[in-house]
Amino acid sequence: MSRLTGEPAPEITLALPPGPGGQALPSGPGGWRVSIAHSGELAAAAAAHGVAVGVDVELVRPVKRPGRLAKRLRAPGEPALDQALPMVSNPVAALILMWTLKESVLKATGAGIGASPASVRLARVEGTDGGWDRGTGEEFALAFMRGPGEACWETRFTLLEGYCLAVSLPAS
Repeated sequence: MSRLTGEPAPEITLALPPGPGGQALPSGPGGWRVSIAHSGELAAAAAAHGVAVGVDVELVRPVKRPGRLAKRLRAPGEPALDQALPMVSNPVAALILMWTLKESVLKATGAGIGASPASVRLARVEGTDGGWDRGTGEEFALAFMRGPGEACWETRFTLLEGYCLAVSLPAS
């Protein structure tokens, strides 16, 4: 944050607004948004100026009642996991990736994990290989928040060794 804001590191603080989904706001020059996540041995942070940002990282691990979690995650009309995330052959990893994608969007909106993951609908990006951009080592998806004035978010993600990582910004 020091390099981004130009402020000395010891003088930068992060203020968390009240509520379950509050996004960290750094002190110093205005307009910056920060999102922080951690899971297992990995931590991630994302910062953006003038726009909302959300990041999530999740350790791929066994899931109790995966069918129940899949139902909780899927938005109406959203394809099944094997169709939505064809690049992930492990069903548990696909489930955790779907969670990671949606949580990064919910964090970017400020709703956080207090909102229903089913309020985010994932969509493939048209015009790319199978709907997913595989050319850069990171994947690309669009996510839509349901409701009045449905918002569109661009979500980039990667599958690290044993982890899923996603960063969401408003789509341009």
